[in-house]
Amino acid sequence: MWLCSIRKNGVVDASKAEPLFWKQIDCFGSFKFPNLPLHGLCHGMIPDVMSIIHQVFKKYKKMASFVEYVNQILDTVGVFRLDFMKLKSLPKAAWVGENCLAYSRLMTFLYGSYLMRDNALGDLDGAKVIKPFVRCLINSFQVLMSIFMTKTAPSKEVINDHIKLFMSSAHYLYKQHGTLDTSEKERNTKTPTEKPVDFLRRQPRSTLEVMLVFLGKNIQGGSPQMINRVNAVTMADIKPKLAKLGHTQVRSKIEAFKFI
Repeated sequence: MWLCSIRKNGVVDASKAEPLFWKQIDCFGSFKFPNLPLHGLCHGMIPDVMSIIHQVFKKYKKMASFVEYVNQILDTVGVFRLDFMKLKSLPKAAWVGENCLAYSRLMTFLYGSYLMRDNALGDLDGAKVIKPFVRCLINSFQVLMSIFMTKTAPSKEVINDHIKLFMSSAHYLYKQHGTLDTSEKERNTKTPTEKPVDFLRRQPRSTLEVMLVFLGKNIQGGSPQMINRVNAVTMADIKPKLAKLGHTQVRSKIEAFKFI
C-alpha cells in the first residue's frame, strides 16, 4: 500500500520515499546526512577485526582451511534467506556493510568453533599460545557490538568499560603476536601466482552456480563441492563451449572461467 502511494505511472517517486526529517537541515545542524554510527561499525570495526584474525590464520598457513570450514556454515545459514542475515562467502570481496553486519552475528561461533578443533593453528611455535588472545579479541568485540546495537540505552560507563576491554584485548594480541603486516619490500619481491582453485574460492555461490550450469554439471552441495566440480573440468571440455560464444584463444583455465 505504501509503495503504491509513491508510485506514479509505474515509476517510484524517490523524493516521496525519502524520510521527511532528512529534508530538515536544522535537524542535524550544518549537515543534512550525518555519518551514522553503523557505518563506522560495518565498514570499519568489523572488517578490521576480521583482518586481524585472518592475518593470524595466514601466518600459520591456516586461512585456506578456515575458509573451507566456514563457507560450509555460511552456505547452510544462507539457505534460510534471513532478512537480517545477508551472508556472503569468504574470502571477503565486494562486501557491503550489510554483509559485514550479518557475518559479525556469527563471528564468535565461526572463529570459536574453528579454534576448538585439534591443531587448529598447527604446531608452529606460538600457535597454541596465541589462541587465547584471539578468543579474547573476538569475545570482547562481540560484547561491544551487542552493547552498541541494543535497544536499551547503556550508560556511558558501560560503553567506556567495554571499549577498554576490547582495546586491551587488541593490545595484548599485538604484544604477543607482533606486527602481522608484511613489509612493503617483501610484498614487492613476491611473485603473484593464482591457481584455478584460488580463483574459485573468491567467487560467490551464485557465480559458481552459473559456471556449473554452463558446464552442464550438478549445482547441489556446498561451495567446496561446487569448486571441486568446476576445477575437475579440463580445458578440452571448456574450449568447445567457449567456441560457441566466439572465444577461440584461451591461455589458461582461469581465463576461461572469467569468460563464463
